[in-house]
Amino acid sequence: MTFSAKLQVTDRPFLCGRYEEYVDQHYKEYLKDQGKVDSLVGVDVMAALDMYVEREQWEKCLETAAKQNYKVLHKYVALYATHLIQEGSWDKAVALYVQHGTPANSQNFNIYKRLFVEMVNVAGMNNAEAYSSWADLRDLLFNLCENLVKSSDANTPAHEEFETMLLVSHYYATRAAAQSIKQLDTVAAKLSISLLRHTDIIPADKAFYEAGTAAKEVGWENMAFIFLNRFLDLTDAIEEGSLYALDHSDFQYTDIPYEVPLPAKQHVAVSPAVICSPNQVRGGMRGKFCLSRMRLPGARERGSFLPVPLAHRHPK
Repeated sequence: MTFSAKLQVTDRPFLCGRYEEYVDQHYKEYLKDQGKVDSLVGVDVMAALDMYVEREQWEKCLETAAKQNYKVLHKYVALYATHLIQEGSWDKAVALYVQHGTPANSQNFNIYKRLFVEMVNVAGMNNAEAYSSWADLRDLLFNLCENLVKSSDANTPAHEEFETMLLVSHYYATRAAAQSIKQLDTVAAKLSISLLRHTDIIPADKAFYEAGTAAKEVGWENMAFIFLNRFLDLTDAIEEGSLYALDHSDFQYTDIPYEVPLPAKQHVAVSPAVICSPNQVRGGMRGKFCLSRMRLPGARERGSFLPVPLAHRHPK
């Protein structure tokens, strides 16, 4: 056998392999160009999933990804959740993780934190109708914390932070449930006041306003006065862009934090002028309280007004 004949025989598998690769590649490009994503799934599933993302066919993308494995599924769940957050549909992103689970992947932590931040900042969540949204957030964080316990991030600062977020979301969900039953008004008020302990991670002005109005509704006027005054102080601080002038003496013997992030904008659409009008929050107390600071109960006595918070229990 001549050398050229040997070359032709030995090169045939190599050339066939190259042709096969060439044909496959061009077939994939053809399917992409023609938009035949369903056919592409059988040839290159990852390319098909990316194409579903490009075309924003999210349901089809997740359905296909779920047939692969858990890691592939949650890669595209994270992409979809990010897309939903960018569009302002944080509630759909929360529901997405409730449906598919919340893996303890550190690359997802910013998504989970963003969902928490979006929920505690949005308006219209201090009512019984908001229960399902708060319960979904609580379930998301509960699942995450359960997974963190079994991961390499167990007992890390990130784990502790998510446990605190779980506690806060549990308070919000329980408060919403209590608001649907008149006999549980005091429970809802206690939960609003307990949330003040976490104004380092929830909007302080919103939290004090909700605690003050809840205290007023159940007749706890001393606390209502203190909390609404704090709300007004925070409103002034937001306008001035500094917390420097805040007086912390009213909270000296409580575990309500002094150092809290200054909100970039007011979360409550109520001006001090409205609060001080006869028909509004402080106007309802005008017979007892006035705009100038009256003598408040002593600090130790004030501390005794704060209800004991409900014990934290993980949702089941």
